[in-house]
Amino acid sequence: MKNIQLLLFLFLAFTLSGCFEYQDVEFKEVNNFKMGSLKERKVTFDIDATLFNPNVYAITVKPSEVDVFVGDDYIGIAKLLRKVKMKKKETALYSIPLELTLEKGAMFKLMGYITKKEITLRVKGKVKGSVLGLSKKIEINEKKSIRTKDLKL
Repeated sequence: MKNIQLLLFLFLAFTLSGCFEYQDVEFKEVNNFKMGSLKERKVTFDIDATLFNPNVYAITVKPSEVDVFVGDDYIGIAKLLRKVKMKKKETALYSIPLELTLEKGAMFKLMGYITKKEITLRVKGKVKGSVLGLSKKIEINEKKSIRTKDLKL
């Protein structure tokens, strides 16, 4: 009997997961950048970002790793340190804790970008998320121009 219930639950879960139309979360702006620690090429920091979730359901982004590029330079791998839950149909400010493992020589590359008025940040990789308890990995390749003064370095 338990096997039948489990199969029925799995069938319904996969059937219903196809019923939800997913719309991309919109990245509005970076509001703050809080530096944490720097140890052996690992930098921890928090970014306060304004995000809009246009979907009719909350989305939870789970700890994931993505490649980070500034301009055309590969900087390293960023890891989300804890899950972030985005409210449905709402624009909100979220504190996003990250750990960046820098590529050799990346710190010198970053120093060159501090004096620029605007930088292009690109993240690429797979992000783990869940909706209503159903998990999925989504491939991302996003580019965003950010004014350096908004980072408040």
